[in-house]
Amino acid sequence: MKIIVTGCTGFIGGNLLEYLKDRYCIVGVTRHLGNLKSTEQIRYEESDYSIDSLKNIFKEADAVIHLASQKVGKQEEEGVKAYIESFYILENVITAADMCGIRNVINISSRCVYGNYTETGFSELDATHPINKYGVMKVCGENLSEYYNRTRGMRIKNLRLSQVVGYPMKDKYMFSTFLDRVVKNEPLDILGQGIGKRDYIYIKDVCRAIECAVQKCERFGIYNIGSGVGISNKDIAEKMVEIFESKSKINVIKTSPKDSSKIILNVEKAEKELGFVCQYHMENILFDIKNRKRGD
Repeated sequence: MKIIVTGCTGFIGGNLLEYLKDRYCIVGVTRHLGNLKSTEQIRYEESDYSIDSLKNIFKEADAVIHLASQKVGKQEEEGVKAYIESFYILENVITAADMCGIRNVINISSRCVYGNYTETGFSELDATHPINKYGVMKVCGENLSEYYNRTRGMRIKNLRLSQVVGYPMKDKYMFSTFLDRVVKNEPLDILGQGIGKRDYIYIKDVCRAIECAVQKCERFGIYNIGSGVGISNKDIAEKMVEIFESKSKINVIKTSPKDSSKIILNVEKAEKELGFVCQYHMENILFDIKNRKRGD
């Protein structure tokens, strides 16, 4: 099977190529090749993500995994303008795939399309209430995909990922910050009371989920991809200190706004239709990262 992976140099893309390269013919697409060199396992292609450029790359491919996208960050303050290009790129990817006869397309969506609270876990059938403008644009991408599925017979699957964690990550979010500080025995600051809960998924499980989606070529629609389990910042901090045998102190900053929100995904549909079951939960995620850091 020949698989195209756009946005192949990002965190998910880089891990995915390593995961897939021994079993598939892989073409990685990026805006700038830089020092990337093609190998027997992975061919790299540079693209401006125009339809013409993508059509040439997509020839004779069986599936497209679309990862190229803007991320949540400082651009959030600038409004949706910062994300419009990602929407255009998605449209070009779908159009080029359609023109090349590729129906099996995987697009990455996000937990951000949901609201901030659930007791039972957000289901794909729940109404969307994006928590930020990134989530707004992800909903737009899902709607565009549904349009092509309905009018062009495409088989586009949108994977709504929970919070992705792994090693090494360059972001400055809580998990990465705590991981960096715990190995240095530096204090871990918990804002509020640390009782809000999030659903986390390990990068290795993300790669497996994407492969499951590729293999189910006739499936289409929206799928939650996560652990289905919520964990608080305080619990993560405590597990990190224990597993890394750290001397870090955990400080609860109660003067910060209290966060009691819960963003947890119901993953029954992905288990039933894609055959994906999460293998890593927070404790074995941290043990695996600890072992990987030892090997650095």
